[in-house]
Amino acid sequence: MNKVWIWIRKWLLKLPVVDGWLMRWELQSGLKELHARLDPQVAKARQEQNTTLVDELDNQFYNEYVWLHDPYNEWESDQIVRKARKYLIDVPIYPSHANAEDEDEDETWQRNRTSYEWVLTSAAAQRFRKEIRDEERTASDDRRKRINFLLVLAGFVLGLSSIWTKSKQPDPCQRNYYRNDQGACVLALQPITAPTPALDTKPPASEESSPPSKSRPSTRPHAQGKVSRPNPQGQPVSAPPKS
Repeated sequence: MNKVWIWIRKWLLKLPVVDGWLMRWELQSGLKELHARLDPQVAKARQEQNTTLVDELDNQFYNEYVWLHDPYNEWESDQIVRKARKYLIDVPIYPSHANAEDEDEDETWQRNRTSYEWVLTSAAAQRFRKEIRDEERTASDDRRKRINFLLVLAGFVLGLSSIWTKSKQPDPCQRNYYRNDQGACVLALQPITAPTPALDTKPPASEESSPPSKSRPSTRPHAQGKVSRPNPQGQPVSAPPKS
Protein backbone atom coordinates (compact mmCIF):
# COMPACT_ATOMS: atom_id res chain seq x y z
CA MET A 1 0.00 0.00 0.00
CA ASN A 2 2.86 2.36 0.79
CA LYS A 3 4.45 1.74 -2.61
CA VAL A 4 1.15 2.45 -4.36
CA TRP A 5 0.81 5.77 -2.53
CA ILE A 6 4.37 6.74 -3.44
CA TRP A 7 3.62 6.07 -7.12
CA ILE A 8 0.33 8.06 -6.97
CA ARG A 9 2.02 10.93 -5.12
CA LYS A 10 4.73 11.10 -7.74
CA TRP A 11 2.18 11.66 -10.50
CA LEU A 12 0.02 14.04 -8.45
CA LEU A 13 2.99 16.33 -7.85
CA LYS A 14 3.27 16.85 -11.61
CA LEU A 15 -0.16 18.51 -11.80
CA PRO A 16 -0.02 22.33 -11.53
CA VAL A 17 -2.84 22.80 -9.00
CA VAL A 18 -2.89 19.46 -7.23
CA ASP A 19 0.77 19.63 -6.19
CA GLY A 20 0.26 22.64 -3.90
CA TRP A 21 -2.84 21.15 -2.35
CA LEU A 22 -1.01 17.86 -1.75
CA MET A 23 2.02 19.53 -0.17
CA ARG A 24 -0.13 21.64 2.18
CA TRP A 25 -2.25 18.63 3.14
CA GLU A 26 0.81 16.53 3.99
CA LEU A 27 2.31 19.36 6.07
CA GLN A 28 -0.89 20.08 7.99
CA SER A 29 -1.72 16.43 8.62
CA GLY A 30 1.86 15.69 9.74
CA LEU A 31 1.92 18.65 12.12
CA LYS A 32 -1.46 17.68 13.54
CA GLU A 33 -0.25 14.13 14.21
CA LEU A 34 3.02 15.41 15.70
CA HIS A 35 1.29 17.74 18.13
CA ALA A 36 -1.22 15.07 19.14
CA ARG A 37 1.61 12.64 19.92
CA LEU A 38 4.20 14.85 21.67
CA ASP A 39 2.20 17.62 23.33
CA PRO A 40 0.78 15.36 26.09
CA GLN A 41 4.27 14.00 26.83
CA VAL A 42 5.76 17.48 27.07
CA ALA A 43 2.96 18.64 29.37
CA LYS A 44 3.42 15.61 31.63
CA ALA A 45 7.20 16.12 31.80
CA ARG A 46 6.77 19.78 32.68
CA GLN A 47 4.25 18.86 35.35
CA GLU A 48 6.78 16.45 36.84
CA GLN A 49 9.47 19.14 36.44
CA ASN A 50 11.64 16.75 34.45
CA THR A 51 13.70 19.26 32.46
CA THR A 52 15.85 16.60 30.82
CA LEU A 53 12.80 14.86 29.35
CA VAL A 54 11.35 18.20 28.27
CA ASP A 55 14.55 19.06 26.38
CA GLU A 56 14.61 15.66 24.71
CA LEU A 57 10.97 15.99 23.63
CA ASP A 58 11.62 19.50 22.31
CA ASN A 59 14.57 18.26 20.24
CA GLN A 60 12.46 15.37 18.93
CA PHE A 61 9.67 17.75 18.00
CA TYR A 62 12.11 20.08 16.19
CA ASN A 63 13.72 17.26 14.21
CA GLU A 64 10.39 15.81 13.09
CA TYR A 65 9.12 19.31 12.27
CA VAL A 66 12.14 19.90 10.05
CA TRP A 67 11.50 16.67 8.18
CA LEU A 68 7.90 17.71 7.63
CA HIS A 69 8.49 21.36 6.73
CA ASP A 70 11.60 21.15 4.54
CA PRO A 71 9.88 19.41 1.56
CA TYR A 72 7.13 22.03 1.62
CA ASN A 73 9.70 24.84 1.98
CA GLU A 74 11.62 23.48 -1.01
CA TRP A 75 8.45 23.28 -3.13
CA GLU A 76 7.37 26.80 -2.09
CA SER A 77 10.81 28.24 -2.88
CA ASP A 78 10.68 26.68 -6.34
CA GLN A 79 7.22 28.20 -6.97
CA ILE A 80 8.36 31.68 -5.90
CA VAL A 81 11.45 31.56 -8.12
CA ARG A 82 9.37 30.35 -11.07
CA LYS A 83 6.86 33.22 -10.71
CA ALA A 84 9.65 35.77 -10.24
CA ARG A 85 11.35 34.69 -13.45
CA LYS A 86 7.99 34.74 -15.24
CA TYR A 87 7.69 38.48 -14.50
CA LEU A 88 11.39 39.05 -15.32
CA ILE A 89 12.36 39.76 -11.71
CA ASP A 90 16.08 39.49 -11.10
CA VAL A 91 16.77 36.36 -9.07
CA PRO A 92 20.37 35.83 -7.95
CA ILE A 93 22.00 32.59 -8.96
CA TYR A 94 23.03 29.93 -6.47
CA PRO A 95 26.24 30.52 -4.57
CA SER A 96 29.36 29.11 -6.15
CA HIS A 97 30.49 25.62 -5.20
CA ALA A 98 33.96 27.06 -4.67
CA ASN A 99 32.67 28.72 -1.53
CA ALA A 100 33.55 26.19 1.14
CA GLU A 101 31.28 27.72 3.74
CA ASP A 102 28.25 27.76 1.40
CA GLU A 103 27.47 31.36 2.30
CA ASP A 104 25.40 33.72 0.22
CA GLU A 105 26.57 37.32 0.24
CA ASP A 106 23.11 38.64 -0.80
CA GLU A 107 21.35 36.51 1.83
CA THR A 108 19.05 35.08 -0.83
CA TRP A 109 19.81 31.36 -0.62
CA GLN A 110 20.34 28.89 2.17
CA ARG A 111 20.88 25.17 2.42
CA ASN A 112 17.95 22.90 3.17
CA ARG A 113 18.41 21.01 6.44
CA THR A 114 17.22 17.61 5.18
CA SER A 115 17.98 17.36 1.45
CA TYR A 116 20.75 19.99 1.55
CA GLU A 117 19.26 21.78 -1.48
CA TRP A 118 19.34 25.53 -2.05
CA VAL A 119 16.14 27.28 -0.99
CA LEU A 120 15.19 30.92 -0.48
CA THR A 121 15.67 32.51 2.89
CA SER A 122 12.66 33.94 4.71
CA ALA A 123 13.67 37.54 3.93
CA ALA A 124 14.28 36.76 0.23
CA ALA A 125 10.99 34.87 -0.08
CA GLN A 126 9.12 37.81 1.47
CA ARG A 127 10.87 40.28 -0.84
CA PHE A 128 10.08 38.25 -3.97
CA ARG A 129 6.44 37.82 -2.91
CA LYS A 130 6.07 41.60 -2.67
CA GLU A 131 7.65 42.16 -6.09
CA ILE A 132 5.47 39.42 -7.61
CA ARG A 133 2.32 41.03 -6.18
CA ASP A 134 3.33 44.38 -7.68
CA GLU A 135 3.96 42.81 -11.06
CA GLU A 136 0.67 40.91 -10.94
CA ARG A 137 -1.19 44.13 -10.09
CA THR A 138 0.47 45.92 -13.00
CA ALA A 139 -0.29 43.05 -15.36
CA SER A 140 -3.91 43.01 -14.18
CA ASP A 141 -4.25 46.75 -14.85
CA ASP A 142 -2.77 46.36 -18.33
CA ARG A 143 -5.07 43.43 -19.03
CA ARG A 144 -8.09 45.44 -17.89
CA LYS A 145 -7.10 48.36 -20.13
CA ARG A 146 -6.71 46.06 -23.13
CA ILE A 147 -10.09 44.46 -22.48
CA ASN A 148 -11.77 47.89 -22.21
CA PHE A 149 -10.12 49.02 -25.44
CA LEU A 150 -11.26 45.88 -27.24
CA LEU A 151 -14.82 46.32 -25.96
CA VAL A 152 -14.91 49.95 -27.11
CA LEU A 153 -13.48 48.98 -30.49
CA ALA A 154 -16.00 46.16 -30.87
CA GLY A 155 -18.88 48.50 -29.97
CA PHE A 156 -17.69 51.08 -32.51
CA VAL A 157 -17.38 48.45 -35.24
CA LEU A 158 -20.83 47.03 -34.48
CA GLY A 159 -22.43 50.48 -34.45
CA LEU A 160 -20.76 51.42 -37.73
CA SER A 161 -21.78 48.16 -39.36
CA SER A 162 -25.38 48.52 -38.17
CA ILE A 163 -25.57 52.05 -39.62
CA TRP A 164 -24.07 50.87 -42.90
CA THR A 165 -26.44 47.92 -43.22
CA LYS A 166 -29.42 50.11 -42.31
CA SER A 167 -28.53 52.64 -45.01
CA LYS A 168 -28.24 49.85 -47.55
CA GLN A 169 -31.72 48.48 -46.85
CA PRO A 170 -34.54 50.12 -48.89
CA ASP A 171 -37.41 51.75 -47.04
CA PRO A 172 -40.57 49.63 -47.46
CA CYS A 173 -42.73 52.77 -47.43
CA GLN A 174 -43.80 54.05 -50.84
CA ARG A 175 -43.01 57.43 -52.24
CA ASN A 176 -44.46 60.46 -50.42
CA TYR A 177 -44.89 58.29 -47.34
CA TYR A 178 -43.13 58.56 -44.00
CA ARG A 179 -43.07 56.59 -40.76
CA ASN A 180 -44.96 57.88 -37.76
CA ASP A 181 -44.16 57.24 -34.11
CA GLN A 182 -45.86 53.86 -34.25
CA GLY A 183 -43.74 52.79 -37.23
CA ALA A 184 -46.59 52.76 -39.76
CA CYS A 185 -46.32 54.26 -43.25
CA VAL A 186 -48.39 57.45 -43.47
CA LEU A 187 -48.95 59.63 -46.52
CA ALA A 188 -47.06 62.90 -46.20
CA LEU A 189 -49.53 65.07 -48.25
CA GLN A 190 -53.15 64.07 -48.39
CA PRO A 191 -54.55 64.38 -51.98
CA ILE A 192 -57.19 67.09 -52.60
CA THR A 193 -60.36 65.40 -53.85
CA ALA A 194 -63.38 67.17 -55.44
CA PRO A 195 -66.63 66.92 -53.49
CA THR A 196 -68.87 64.24 -54.84
CA PRO A 197 -72.38 65.42 -55.86
CA ALA A 198 -75.23 64.30 -53.73
CA LEU A 199 -77.34 61.62 -55.30
CA ASP A 200 -81.03 62.46 -56.04
CA THR A 201 -83.05 60.11 -53.97
CA LYS A 202 -86.47 61.50 -55.21
CA PRO A 203 -88.50 58.75 -56.86
CA PRO A 204 -89.37 59.24 -60.61
CA ALA A 205 -92.78 60.68 -61.47
CA SER A 206 -95.46 58.30 -62.78
CA GLU A 207 -97.14 58.57 -66.15
CA GLU A 208 -100.48 59.73 -64.71
CA SER A 209 -98.89 62.76 -63.12
CA SER A 210 -97.06 63.83 -66.29
CA PRO A 211 -98.80 66.77 -68.21
CA PRO A 212 -100.56 65.95 -71.49
CA SER A 213 -98.44 66.46 -74.54
CA LYS A 214 -99.66 68.72 -77.37
CA SER A 215 -100.53 66.93 -80.59
CA ARG A 216 -98.83 68.19 -83.64
CA PRO A 217 -100.70 68.48 -87.00
CA SER A 218 -99.89 65.77 -89.38
CA THR A 219 -97.44 66.75 -92.09
CA ARG A 220 -98.24 63.86 -94.33
CA PRO A 221 -99.17 64.83 -97.99
CA HIS A 222 -102.55 63.11 -98.07
CA ALA A 223 -103.71 65.18 -95.18
CA GLN A 224 -103.56 68.37 -97.37
CA GLY A 225 -104.86 66.75 -100.58
CA LYS A 226 -101.45 66.65 -102.22
CA VAL A 227 -99.81 63.60 -103.67
CA SER A 228 -96.18 63.69 -104.40
CA ARG A 229 -94.89 61.94 -107.43
CA PRO A 230 -91.41 60.97 -108.02
CA ASN A 231 -89.37 63.20 -110.28
CA PRO A 232 -86.94 61.69 -112.69
CA GLN A 233 -84.31 63.87 -111.14
CA GLY A 234 -85.18 62.40 -107.73
CA GLN A 235 -87.13 65.45 -106.42
CA PRO A 236 -90.80 64.98 -105.50
CA VAL A 237 -93.37 66.90 -107.63
CA SER A 238 -96.67 67.87 -106.16
CA ALA A 239 -99.87 67.30 -108.20
CA PRO A 240 -102.06 70.30 -109.21
CA PRO A 241 -105.05 70.89 -107.10
CA LYS A 242 -108.45 69.76 -108.32
CA SER A 243 -110.83 72.47 -109.53
